[in-house]
Formats: sequence, structure tokens, C-alpha cells
Amino acid sequence: MVVVIREGLFPGGGPGSAAQDRPGLQPCQVETYSGYRVHERPRRFTWQGEWLEVRQVVSRWQEPENLCFSATANDTRRYLLQYHYARDTWEVLICRDSDSRPG
Repeated sequence: MVVVIREGLFPGGGPGSAAQDRPGLQPCQVETYSGYRVHERPRRFTWQGEWLEVRQVVSRWQEPENLCFSATANDTRRYLLQYHYARDTWEVLICRDSDSRPG
């Protein structure tokens, strides 16, 4: 087991941030489980400066530039966690409805 923590590099969705792709994405730190591949699943992440535990990964998908997870946290809300391959950064977005793929 390998634990990887990465932090978003562009606070507020600045230049080069994936926040330009999905409005509302915020840089965050994510601790992941990495088994036979890196970032196999998120374990916990930061939201508004606090660590939240991932209770359930609802779905996982890949986009050309991103690895995405829809996850329910210990605060019972659903979040989109997005890892950007080229920038090696994570960003988070709270899902406001039942749609697991916002934007």
C-alpha cells in the first residue's frame, strides 16, 4: 500500500488550473490508496481547509486529461475529485444534486 498526497497548485483556479474546465473546482489535497496503479481510490481530501474521509466511491471515470471520482464523504455530501495528469494536481467540487458528473 502506498499513500499519495497531492495539493492543488493554483489557488482560486488561476492560470493552468482545471477550474477553468469545470466552474467551482477548488485546489485540494487528496490522500489516495495506490495498489497496482497510482491513485486507485481516494481515502480522504480537504474541503474548505478541513480533512474529510471518503465513505464511498460512487463512480470513477477517466477523461483525456483527468482522472475523476464521485465520492460521498463523512459529512454525507457528494463531491467530485479530479486529478489532472499533466499538472499532477487535485481539485474538488461539491455536487449539489444527484448528478455524479457535474458540469
